[in-house]
Amino acid sequence: MKTLAQFAAAKRHGEKIAFVTCYDAPTARLVSGTAVDAVLVGDSVAMTVHGFRDTVAADVPMMALHTAAVRRGLGPEGFVVTDLPFLSHRRGRGALMRAAITEARDRGHGAVLLVGDPEYYERFGFFADKAQHFVMPGPFERRRFLALELKDGWLDGAAGVLVASGR
Repeated sequence: MKTLAQFAAAKRHGEKIAFVTCYDAPTARLVSGTAVDAVLVGDSVAMTVHGFRDTVAADVPMMALHTAAVRRGLGPEGFVVTDLPFLSHRRGRGALMRAAITEARDRGHGAVLLVGDPEYYERFGFFADKAQHFVMPGPFERRRFLALELKDGWLDGAAGVLVASGR
């Protein structure tokens, strides 16, 4: 698995980055021995594992449960990206976001990136300037691509394209 600095170097050298979607510890253990660069725990877990019709049923506790399982399977060196479920910011009037940030910090994550309304997320410390050297495939509004550093300087020098996988 790559580190954030290795992702930045791969981008500078034009290398492709391989993500795989994973929801459980046994699959994560299998992935940990491959050339995959990072693992995505997607909100598609609501459909593929829990049998819901769409991803709207995914909530933060569900995502935290599956992220923890993947983390245990990968070990401490694995690079994990987890979806924050659709509309979850409207379910808790800020409590949910604060809980998610605390959980990410407690798990040792260095930063959180998201796409959202800066008018809402800036109150939690998310700013577009921290995500300015990252891009996403397809169209997106630069002002809505936000980052929060949980560890000072974590995103310094980092740049690259976020790539979806598992479709």
